[in-house]
Amino acid sequence: MAEQFTGRTGCWIQEEVTGDLTEWLTSENVSFVMRQAAWVAGYGSEKNRYSMLVDDGMLYTEHLVDRAGRFRSSFKLDGSITKTLLCDGAPLVPLRTGWISGKLAADGALEFVVYDEKQENMIREAKCFVTEDGMKHITEAKMFLNDGTEAFITTTHRRTGDPPLTIQDCSAWCPVIVVGDVNPDLKSAVSESLEKFFTSQSALMDCIEYAMKHKELAPGEKSVSCHHISDTEFTNEVTLTEGSPLGSLFLLRYELDKQALQWKAALVVDGTEKLTYFCRILSGPLRLECWVVLADGDRVSAPAVSALEELIVAAVRRLREQ
Repeated sequence: MAEQFTGRTGCWIQEEVTGDLTEWLTSENVSFVMRQAAWVAGYGSEKNRYSMLVDDGMLYTEHLVDRAGRFRSSFKLDGSITKTLLCDGAPLVPLRTGWISGKLAADGALEFVVYDEKQENMIREAKCFVTEDGMKHITEAKMFLNDGTEAFITTTHRRTGDPPLTIQDCSAWCPVIVVGDVNPDLKSAVSESLEKFFTSQSALMDCIEYAMKHKELAPGEKSVSCHHISDTEFTNEVTLTEGSPLGSLFLLRYELDKQALQWKAALVVDGTEKLTYFCRILSGPLRLECWVVLADGDRVSAPAVSALEELIVAAVRRLREQ
């Protein structure tokens, strides 16, 4: 199976989206104004990026969505069903969990079916394939709308020369699903239960505090230095590689409330607070919640998904090191 998917593995950038987009977005309660804005922006074309890897019968995907952040998923290509995060249409369409089943078709294409969270309704059927020259990745999707009708959408990506995913990359991904837009009024990202890793809220908080004070380098970062202000306040000064959109460096300014098991982290560039992450530990079951407040005061959840995933990975790693 992996050999048949060799041409599909790689990195891609969205080239165009065609079809019944108005019908689908309307069904998802996206307003006329926001639909027009998405149309003007080309629905993310030349911005949204997609990477995929096939290894040992598993498909790993990573979506980099303009104005929404990074979303990852993985599932077996044997027809079995796996819980996943649905990010199609983000940030216009709310993030939510669902179920996906994928398999290799007789013609070499990948076929998959997506269901809602309760596995009661089919949301989408799709088929994706790579052109003969290996340069285009095309997904043909049939969307099942809320009024019982169907919409057909085709998305075309072209191959890029970016470094592909590796199994080492994917094996280090967050071990639980993080979903955004949990509350439609107060948007936030929430993880699934972390109780199989951490015995208590305080144990999780200790690992998170250590991870934040010993931040690992992310792609595009050259160095990180932590500066302590008090027992509950500290900063990470991060220097960046040349050409970064954030310039040469930025600060992450943290404030902890250990008693309330919550904290905030402000992203500061050239002395200006660009956005602030707010996080807290939940119980019943043990989970993490995070949301982002932008400079204009808007609260959003999509960028918090990847931030929460990275924090969970770092906290679990710290736990295993102890």
